[in-house]
Amino acid sequence: MAKILVFAEANNGALKRSSIELLQAASASGQTVVALALGSTSSQLVNDLGANGASEVHLIKDAAFDLYNPELFMGAVAEIVQKIQPQVLLASASALGRDLFPRVAAKIKTGIHSDCVELTIDGDKVRVKK
Repeated sequence: MAKILVFAEANNGALKRSSIELLQAASASGQTVVALALGSTSSQLVNDLGANGASEVHLIKDAAFDLYNPELFMGAVAEIVQKIQPQVLLASASALGRDLFPRVAAKIKTGIHSDCVELTIDGDKVRVKK
């Protein structure tokens, strides 16, 4: 079973709608869904991640992540990706996602598909639709 890592964005402690959609889509794939959240997270956010499909949650609970810092975020996300080794990493096409994930891809020396509207996992094959 593939492992899908979803980068969860929150605003004022509430999970963003785009992150909810990613979690639900990942969960619908039947694969293992792992969520990653950074910043001053709350227990409610953790509950929301689980309620929307995450079977595992990784938190970096630190106020240093409350404001976007590209270098800090890139290092933290890359470290978690290398630790978890997901087959797929999903992130919103938000301003943060569009800035951060090309950096993460370069850091871990992998490719990136942006602005995808559909994801299909069949065994070890991943297909995306743009």
